[in-house]
Amino acid sequence: MMSTSRYAFQSPSVSEEKGAYRMRPPRASRAGSNLSHSSEPSSRVHLHVPYRRTRRLAMFVALLACGALACFACAYWLFKTRYGYLTLAVRVLPASLIRSYTVNASQHTKSEGHDAPHAPYHFPNASHQFNISLDTLDESDARLNALRTDPATTYLAYLPHSGLHNQRIALENALTLAYLLNRTLLVPPARLGPKTLRYVRWSTLARMLRLSDKRQGRGHCAHIPQDIPQPDECVDYMAYTFIPWAWLVDLQPLEAQQGLVRVLNGAAEWIEEMLGVRRNETLLLPDTEPYQYQFVDTPAPVREGDKYPHTIHIDTLAAAPQRLIQLGTLFGSSRLRLRKAENRRVRGERRRHMVFANAALTFAAAQIKGTLGGTYLGAHVRVGDGRFQKGARESVRVIWWKLVWDVLGVNTQMAFELERRISSKIGADGEDEDGDMGEMIRPPEIPADVPSLRAPHSPLPPLPETFSPKLSCRSPLHTMLGLRRLNVPLFIATDAPDGLDDPVLAPLIRAFPCTFTLESFKAETAHLEGLRNGYDGVRLVEYLTPMVDALVMGGAWGVVGTEGSTFSRYVADVLWRVSHGWDIVERG
Repeated sequence: MMSTSRYAFQSPSVSEEKGAYRMRPPRASRAGSNLSHSSEPSSRVHLHVPYRRTRRLAMFVALLACGALACFACAYWLFKTRYGYLTLAVRVLPASLIRSYTVNASQHTKSEGHDAPHAPYHFPNASHQFNISLDTLDESDARLNALRTDPATTYLAYLPHSGLHNQRIALENALTLAYLLNRTLLVPPARLGPKTLRYVRWSTLARMLRLSDKRQGRGHCAHIPQDIPQPDECVDYMAYTFIPWAWLVDLQPLEAQQGLVRVLNGAAEWIEEMLGVRRNETLLLPDTEPYQYQFVDTPAPVREGDKYPHTIHIDTLAAAPQRLIQLGTLFGSSRLRLRKAENRRVRGERRRHMVFANAALTFAAAQIKGTLGGTYLGAHVRVGDGRFQKGARESVRVIWWKLVWDVLGVNTQMAFELERRISSKIGADGEDEDGDMGEMIRPPEIPADVPSLRAPHSPLPPLPETFSPKLSCRSPLHTMLGLRRLNVPLFIATDAPDGLDDPVLAPLIRAFPCTFTLESFKAETAHLEGLRNGYDGVRLVEYLTPMVDALVMGGAWGVVGTEGSTFSRYVADVLWRVSHGWDIVERG
């Protein structure tokens, strides 16, 4: 943190030179002067001149002291509000942007202080078509007061981490476990943005979550223009934001079945103050590794090499007398090993409620679906980081074959010939310097998705003979009879650095002439530009677009994802299934 500048004002000191004033009577100008008579005026001067000077000096010192105090008060006021008015000092903002940074003072119900626990910064969330009010991240004071005075209420808490869909999986597990334990769940918000919190041991993760609360002395960061140097405490302020899960998904049906309490960071101090749960009333299960505890509903012997070295029976945990059970991470599709049919039903119901239901998101997805002509394919191609970047070409090839051969049903020989022709073209254009595609001599192995096969769905409606997207296609359409179905629009959600111009996506672009990404739909997503978070003033559009990607893919005729991606699993297992009215795929 940047050290706060301290202004020290020191009143100037005024002191008299030591010693006495020496006054001499004026010399007589003529002989015979009466010295005793002339000495009287001289005596008056000796008595009164020092008094007048002292009085003036005292008045001057008092005036300086008042000025110093006034300067100190002014400097302190400027220091406290330095960033609130810096925007106007640096540049003149458009009226619409200034309005979006206007604090709604009526929301400061708990305290007037900017750092008060219940005084989050609220900014208008409005756009041309939507007036979206973002819920506060903490529970209402009335609800907290009721819970604090009810000692019979018991709670379950956990620590979220990593990307959005890792957090979603943890929330699904937490909702299920809290229901099975008959405990009220403390629900943290979703953390969005590139600056994620990776998993670390419990004590460190709890501290990181506590420190990421932007209300603790960083409220001024929302007012600093991004084109000027940022203070140390504001460097990562815009790199992440918090959104209540209830703003993204519909939790109301679940709230009717189990207790849920919104919390921002779930700090022990907050739990004790706001819920009345003391430290000695807490059962803590700290973890030191990401896959340490698994929760089971039937006896499960631990075998060497198991992913989870420790298992905890849910019935044993349900008998715990403590008012709060504090867990660490709950991420992992197999975190809950459920074998009882009723318990599996409970988990499946909670997973189905993880469909994005925000009006701004669903409106954008519906608009894009209409522009694509209603019938299209969806593909999630993750190639931008880590192991996905290293295996990008192999991953794209598998996705290509799943789309062409598995989803569209192009026969193996024709698909293989098309792939080789595309590979030769890419090599001739110099886009594939490695020449990997040209060296392929057989189709890739596509393993069966067993969990998906356990949840069969009704057949898809037949593809139309022609497709009618409202956007121009990038390449000429296929005319060969067996390849005409590849003229279906393909919507790609990808993190490729150069989008559709990225060479790694070339095989898909060559095979599907009508290929689009979210960048192709500026008009359909324009209403997202005006949305800001009421908590910290962060613009939401760049954090919401991946959710629109997911919803558009979920509405596709057929979808294919990247192996190992939680985003792909979410789309294929939940969104796509729910949008078609089928059972979701249960994993774990």
